[in-house]
Amino acid sequence: MPIFRRRADPPPESNYRQYKQLLREDFDCRCAYCLLHEGDTYGGGFHNFQIDHFRPRTKFRELINTYSNLYYSCRWCNRAKDETWPSDEEQQRGFAFVDPCVEDLYTTHSKLNPNTGKLTARSKPGEYTIREIRLNRRMFKKLRKERIEAQEIIQSTQTRISRLEAQRHPKLELISSLKDKVTQLTEKYINPKVPYEATDLLVDK
Repeated sequence: MPIFRRRADPPPESNYRQYKQLLREDFDCRCAYCLLHEGDTYGGGFHNFQIDHFRPRTKFRELINTYSNLYYSCRWCNRAKDETWPSDEEQQRGFAFVDPCVEDLYTTHSKLNPNTGKLTARSKPGEYTIREIRLNRRMFKKLRKERIEAQEIIQSTQTRISRLEAQRHPKLELISSLKDKVTQLTEKYINPKVPYEATDLLVDK
């Protein structure tokens, strides 16, 4: 299953940069590759995100302004991937970029170590994607580890809230405090708030 589902009928544009806001919406303010959110600690907002050509411009000139070939990407992944594309020999050996609009790198092509946040490839496309986009750089491992820890705390806290609410005389102040904790963790690690920035100021690749 794909990680992202994009619109099928975007309006025609003469310059791919004009699609940035639509891509932002389709990719839910996240990088297509590392899943960094604009509102994450390292996200940096709208102006820190760029447009990646999944099939590089230098090799696929006919796809420069084709919406289905454009991906919302953080500047780290975009710079790492850049114009990289597997050679004919590499493709024959099974190497390729995992397309997040077709498959899920994180469930099909790699395994995540919850203790370290490191990705281990399960396939040649997974190996190629992790290596070439540098998905195991320190900041990404730290972010994944923090998300996992936050999810565990949220789950245990929600279980505790359910038990407290089921009591004959529930402690309302404690319940309210725990709900605030869940909200704070969710907004910081799971579904960050999108920082306000003018969307008409585009960032060049």
